[in-house]
Amino acid sequence: MKLAQDILNSFDEPTCVLSSSFQLTLANKAFLELLCLNDTLECNLGVVWPTVEVDCASGGRFSSSWYRYSGDVIAIRGTAVKYTDLVVVRVEASAESGATVRDHHRQRIETLGVLAGGIAHDFNNVLTGVLGHVAYLKHKVEPYGDAHESLLAIEDGALRGSELVKQILSFSRLDSTESPRPVDLRDTCRGVVTLLKSAIPSRIAIGLRTADLAHSVVATEAQINQILINLIINARDAIEGEGSIEVGIDGIVSVDDVTGADSGNLASDRYLCLQVVDSGTGISPETQKRIFEPYFSTKQQSGTGLGLSTVCEIVRELGGAIEVRSKEGAGSTFRVYLPLFESEGNDTGASIGIPNLKRGSGQHILVIDDEDAVRNVLSLSLKHLGYTVDVAGSGAEGISKVGASGGGYDLIMLDVLMPEMSGDQVFYKLREDNVPIPILLMSGFSSEHIVDRMIQDGAAGFIRKPFSIEPLSQRVREIVGG
Repeated sequence: MKLAQDILNSFDEPTCVLSSSFQLTLANKAFLELLCLNDTLECNLGVVWPTVEVDCASGGRFSSSWYRYSGDVIAIRGTAVKYTDLVVVRVEASAESGATVRDHHRQRIETLGVLAGGIAHDFNNVLTGVLGHVAYLKHKVEPYGDAHESLLAIEDGALRGSELVKQILSFSRLDSTESPRPVDLRDTCRGVVTLLKSAIPSRIAIGLRTADLAHSVVATEAQINQILINLIINARDAIEGEGSIEVGIDGIVSVDDVTGADSGNLASDRYLCLQVVDSGTGISPETQKRIFEPYFSTKQQSGTGLGLSTVCEIVRELGGAIEVRSKEGAGSTFRVYLPLFESEGNDTGASIGIPNLKRGSGQHILVIDDEDAVRNVLSLSLKHLGYTVDVAGSGAEGISKVGASGGGYDLIMLDVLMPEMSGDQVFYKLREDNVPIPILLMSGFSSEHIVDRMIQDGAAGFIRKPFSIEPLSQRVREIVGG
């Protein structure tokens, strides 16, 4: 018996063992703490768990309400496994074990993020080659006719692919160190709706309605993306048969017009209203009172109960409010109020289409990248711009060539993500050897803090893949001069 008790206590999840007649036999410390108990003998399971026989009768997953000895009621999701003489019950989620469940959920998303990052790196290398060759050919082919039109179509497709990769990465990022900044809701909503169209059945129409003027809120893109994706998926699941979802930005509202959850703790004077409207089955008044509770779900076994509670938590962190307006049989409207960023001078980033190429005058450049396609197109493009070019397919080869040249290069273009010897290892090895050559970093996906650290330690700059010949010409010219 002591061995069995020790084994149960080694489990982090609240776990107990019931007899075949559903009487409590053993329980671990986590189970007792969940119910505010000191000892198993103190527990009257029929009082704590009135529906125990129904929930455990056939085994498998269950959802229930437990009555703690502290006097409050908690929502429980668990698993019951039936054996000949006993039933083992493990609590998977509860109001008390929420932090652990969220940690597991976060780890799964972060794992997907790492996987997406690796795919993005490889895909952006492919797109860099495509865009580089297209940009080179655009300067060789007459700017009219079928050939030029085909090049424009290829370029457009590659750029759209690049934007799609950026959107996927923005969803997968859950970096707690990312600092809030002004985020344009229009651009974010467009990206989310575009990306989620493939996740919405064709029987459901999804539309976007934005305000006439661009307005921003202070947040991270990952936070806004999580709010939108959870609300849209929730709307999708509420629609039976044909229907519609509309994502809209209703412009600026004053603090006096903000209602809903947490609306009594608002500090800003003006808010942006973001809303998701669906034509689904609607939500009953009783359910509306609980939809933002952790682990509360109306989707039986398919729901986690974390979606809307996550939205509410993020909105609370951003200093906003959320409300739901719904009627059974008449659809639902979720309105999210976020504090307005009052200074609208935020930079939207440099555009790709710089009309005039910035040419060089014979300066010697070394390209270090493990991808053949990237090395080839960079060599072709840089030679076209008037530079002399050497290439290296690995970090070790690049360091060897720098040593053999006696510091004769005017610029090193260095890929950040490479196998065996990564870009940052190459960078710091060259700095350790006191190589004075400026280094331009490049990558399709990399940790921003690693890039920032190298720039702080002397790197000449960073250019994100995929890029075409125009921004390449400008960036290189800025570093090596004319």
